[in-house]
Amino acid sequence: MCIRDRIYTERDLLAAECLRAGVWNTLDAPGLAAAVSMLVHEPRRDDADPSPRMPNTAVAEAVEATMAIWSGLTEAEQHHHLPVTSAPDAGLAWMIHAWATGRRLELVLRGSDLAAGDFVRRCKQLIDLLGQLGEVAPHPAFRRKARQAADAVLRGLAAFRPVAGRSRALEIVWQGRAATLVDDSYNANPDSVLAAIDVLAELPGPRWLHSASWWSSVRGTT
Repeated sequence: MCIRDRIYTERDLLAAECLRAGVWNTLDAPGLAAAVSMLVHEPRRDDADPSPRMPNTAVAEAVEATMAIWSGLTEAEQHHHLPVTSAPDAGLAWMIHAWATGRRLELVLRGSDLAAGDFVRRCKQLIDLLGQLGEVAPHPAFRRKARQAADAVLRGLAAFRPVAGRSRALEIVWQGRAATLVDDSYNANPDSVLAAIDVLAELPGPRWLHSASWWSSVRGTT
């Protein structure tokens, strides 16, 4: 069975090609987590940053090499009339690296409109992919490093406590019925509120939105 058949992600072929080319081999565990995050991150709407912040030169070089492999891959896919692999996005690289090296969540998310819940979901996807790489990589040293990277991200999740008012889910009883209250009052600008609404839209069941008096400023942006 080839490596690609043992990787389960939307960008499985890209992950397999990056393994084959060794573009992540020189990274340490936090750097590997940062670089691999571009295979799981999906920015909202037009939030993709053409020049995302990088934690260090080694990660920046790995990101550039990954993008070069993706470019060649998509050319081959188009030539053979195959579905095209979606573009990887390194918008989480700095945050994942900071998280994997032990920074607190409020420092990791500072200056970002990314909700804590979205960040945690991306971390879980990343842990899963790193675990797969730790099983299928051809070199034992890389397999160990992938597992170390997954453990570094997982340690942060084990200690995770939501930032007050940022995508914090609270179980309540309202009018005799069980309900989930999502406290996202941390968000203080229209773009953040719109992103929070997108998160609510993905939740199952009836949805209620309680807005503050400045909701008109959000409506004016739509």
